[in-house]
Order: sequence, then structure tokens, then C-alpha cells
Amino acid sequence: MIPRILLSLALIFAPTQKIAGPVKIAGPVTVAAPAAATVITFTFQQEIVCVNPSFTTACTFSVTTHAGSMGVFIGRVGGTGNHISSISAGAGSWTLNPSVNGNSCEYTQPGNNLDCAQIINESSFTGTITVTYSGGAPIGLYCEYSYTGGTPSLKSANSADLGTGTSIVGLAVSLGGSSNIIIQGLGENGVTCTGISGGGFGSPAWSDFSISNSNAFAGAGSAVNTANGGAPTWACSSTHAVGQVMVYGGTP
Repeated sequence: MIPRILLSLALIFAPTQKIAGPVKIAGPVTVAAPAAATVITFTFQQEIVCVNPSFTTACTFSVTTHAGSMGVFIGRVGGTGNHISSISAGAGSWTLNPSVNGNSCEYTQPGNNLDCAQIINESSFTGTITVTYSGGAPIGLYCEYSYTGGTPSLKSANSADLGTGTSIVGLAVSLGGSSNIIIQGLGENGVTCTGISGGGFGSPAWSDFSISNSNAFAGAGSAVNTANGGAPTWACSSTHAVGQVMVYGGTP
């Protein structure tokens, strides 16, 4: 049901004043046209697991990046309050835990911490990238997208406790514009997930449910060039999970 909104309009009247002479109009008034929307088209390039077989405070991945593309890292680690402390250079300078309007992808819960990092405009690089955490034994995912039509930015980010169940509802987002990337991650120990669907994830660009060690992501996925910000549903074993979401795109 659409809520009814009562609008209050105040009118203020002043005594009529006589104008002492003719009023001169300086010429036509030009009203600036509203800025055109920036529609960016994204192409998924690659997705790589950041591995940590020795359970140290860093995970690593080998990659060949593409100049001018956007790279996003999403990570999970156990412990309490652990987070990304640095990412080695190579493809460029990473922005750690980016936020929009005070909201970010970072979620802190005892034993279950999520966060992220980004490079909007990568340089060409071939080699190994190391993601170091303040503590714990992290694991994560690197994903890369090329884009045309403008330079994207992080439009929205959020994280939340998603509760318990076999059909875990992810995070919904409010989208502006017709072409956006949505990246969602789901984390908790001992979770087995097999799919993500619904919302903008009717046909995800990629999804990964193989990220496994004792500090595993239950799953992650990405919808590309979508205007649908509805919450997806994760098909998982019954357990408690937390989630994160990032949205990239142009101006609405």
C-alpha cells in the first residue's frame, strides 16, 4: 500500500507596494539543461581466488591485469576485528574498504569479518599480488571488469548479518541508471552453497562456491549491466551467514 503523505503549504502575503517606474528586463533567462546520464557498459574479464594454504595472515593470487580495467577484491577472515591492512602494488594503488555515505562492505562479527578493496583504473601487470590482513587467516576473490562510456565509481556499499536458513536472502540495493555492476559475497565457517539467483542475478556474470579453507567464503557472485537491485537468494546449507554488497556504475 502506498503511504498517504500530507503536504503543508504556507503562503505569506505582504502589503502591496507600488512600483515607482517601469521595470526593465535584462533579457531572456537561460536555464541550464540537466546533466546527461553517464551510461557505462561493463564486460567481465576474470575472477581469481586468493589462496592461503598455509593459513598465514596473507593470501596471494597470480594475475595478468588489463590496463584501464577495474579490479575489485572481496575478502573474509576469522578472528575479531581483523581487516585488510595492505595490498601489494603492481596493478596500481588500491583503495581499502571504500565507502559511500558512511556505508561500506566491511562487516565485523567475532569469527567472521568481511571487507573489500578496489582499483578503478588498473595498469597492465603480470605477477603475484599479496593481500595482508591485520590478523587471522584470510581468503578472498579478485574480479576484474573492463568498461566503456565513462569512468565508473562506487555508487553503493553495504554489509549485514543475513541470519540462518537454507535459502538465505542477500542484500537489496537502490540503483540509479540502467547499467550497473553488483558484487555480493557471503561468508561463514562451514557453509555449503550451490547457487545465487533472483534480483539482478537471474544470469550472473560469474559465481563461485569453491573458495574453501577453514576461513572460506560460502560464495560470491556478480551481476553485470543490470538495473535490478532486488535481493538475490543464496541456496545454502542451514547455517548463520553474513553478507556484503558493492555497486559500481555511472551517474543516474
